Amino acid sequence: TLSRDVAEWFAKRQEHYGRGESHLYRGIISADKVVAYLNDRHEFEIVQYENVRDIEEITRRGPSEEFLTLRSTKFKYTQEEIDKENRMYADFINKSLALEKVS
Repeated sequence: TLSRDVAEWFAKRQEHYGRGESHLYRGIISADKVVAYLNDRHEFEIVQYENVRDIEEITRRGPSEEFLTLRSTKFKYTQEEIDKENRMYADFINKSLALEKVS
């Protein structure tokens, strides 16, 4: 995932279901090495194969309150609500990526 919050959420979920302690890693991948980008469930997933470099473990902090609030909203099926939710997630991931570059 491109989102630290998504990674934190999955790590917490894995532990909740008794799958042991989870660790988070951050790495770098060139955009031209990305095979696919999937976001149908707002998970900002990329697919790649053996192209990640400079991998480092990062300290867990848990998903942000903003992310948890977005995850807890009921999904609306009108196109207007879908578009609104997509814009909210797009704004969230763009802000998150900008913050990650700064830190």
